[in-house]
Amino acid sequence: MLDVSLKIGELLVERGLIQESDLRKALHIQASGGGRLGAILVRIGALSEEVLLEETLSEQLDLPVLKTSDLRDVIESRVGYGRVVYYLASQQVIESYLDYVQREYAVEDLFQSADESRALAELAEEAPIIEFVNNIMSQAKA
Repeated sequence: MLDVSLKIGELLVERGLIQESDLRKALHIQASGGGRLGAILVRIGALSEEVLLEETLSEQLDLPVLKTSDLRDVIESRVGYGRVVYYLASQQVIESYLDYVQREYAVEDLFQSADESRALAELAEEAPIIEFVNNIMSQAKA
């Protein structure tokens, strides 16, 4: 388990995953435009999203990282069906999952009435998972 008292930038430098100069550049960008430090470091090419997820955030948040190769097993076995199971996932994995769902399931097949469809649309507009992920990321000390 990681020392959560360390800021993520310090941790990445300490582990040799980024250079001190990368951290300074990312902190400057963050100060001027906002954003999450990890996402900024990925955007400027200081490290990959996979390294950020697997070598820091997964340990810091104590969450597994979902890989594209595991995606079908998770979907087919319905891991977490009836309960909430959290994963960290790269943008590529999330896009793969969304593509799969769009190909395999039609909204009409999922819901038997227009009321259920409207209720789902209202829930989607609230986007609680996005708020949840943002809260987790903000707690993972910048």
